[in-house]
This record gives sequence, C-alpha cells and structure tokens, in this order.
Amino acid sequence: MSRILNLISIQLRKDFTACGGISRLPLRTISCTPSKHAEEGDASSVLRKRWKDTADTVIIGGGCVGVSLAYHLAKGGMKDVVLLEKSELTAGSTWHAAGLTTYYHPGINLKKVHFDSIKLYESLEAETGQAVGFHQPGSVRIASTAARVDEMKYQMTRTHWHVTPQYLIGPEKIQDLFPLLNIDK
Repeated sequence: MSRILNLISIQLRKDFTACGGISRLPLRTISCTPSKHAEEGDASSVLRKRWKDTADTVIIGGGCVGVSLAYHLAKGGMKDVVLLEKSELTAGSTWHAAGLTTYYHPGINLKKVHFDSIKLYESLEAETGQAVGFHQPGSVRIASTAARVDEMKYQMTRTHWHVTPQYLIGPEKIQDLFPLLNIDK
C-alpha cells in the first residue's frame, strides 16, 4: 500500500510540475506506515497480513462519487480496489448534498442517476446491515409563473422512463402539506 501511495505522490508531483504556477506550491509526500509494534492477534496485525503494495484500482477521494464507485466495483466482483481519502469519508462537499436526491430533475441523465441512487439507498441497509439514515420526506417544487407550470407539465410527461411518485398539485394541497407557507403571494 505504501508503494501505491508513493507512486501516486510521484505522479501528482509530475502533474503539478507540468502545470504553470502550480509547481511553486509546496507538495507533500503521501505515505502510509502500518504499525510495526502490533501484538500478535490484534486487528492491526490481521490488516498487516493483508496489506499489499499494488492494486488493480485506486480511487482518490471518499466523497459520494468515490465511495459509490468503490461500492459498485466491489459489488461487481472486483477484489483489488483501494479508496484513498485525506480525512474521513464524505467529509468534503458531499456531506451537504445528501438532501438533493429527489425524483424530480429536468435532465434525463441526472434523473436516472437520482432514480438509481434512491433505489440503492432504499435497499442498502438490508443489504449491508449498516443503517444509512436514508429517509424520504418528499419535496414540493413551486411554479410561480405560467412558463414554470408548462415546464413542470413537460417534466411530468417524461416520468414514464422511471415510474416515480410525482404529482401536479394546486395551492390548497401545498398549504395542506406545508402549512407554514404563505400562499397568498
């Protein structure tokens, strides 16, 4: 593993040097050293026995994309996948994006990504035994102009690609769902 990290560090240095002003930035060497003082039978000695210097796939970044990629590769049967993260999983910009998983999206490709993600999150706890804290409170999109209403109607015609619970509702139903909203304006 330390060899993988050193190779990545060398390549990053080459890439940074190839770019104009970036070569002046201080560069850090990536390294990893397993504990040499582990007692026989403890968890770190077990990990050290499985420690490797090479991997078929190395994923840099433990955000939603990196973790998802590692999960899907492992689920697809790849055994030699390494995920590198500088601090803790999803500690970067991913942590605030979880609420953006919704069935409604105007782009057909992201609509499919959202649909597949929701279906995965719904089954992940049963599959892994790990609680993921996924809940679906739903969402309300408000169209305040005739053009936005037309856009939403158009989006509703595209839901047949992924059968999802989406409805066009009026102000009264919105008021029932979200009583704090002032619908007078």
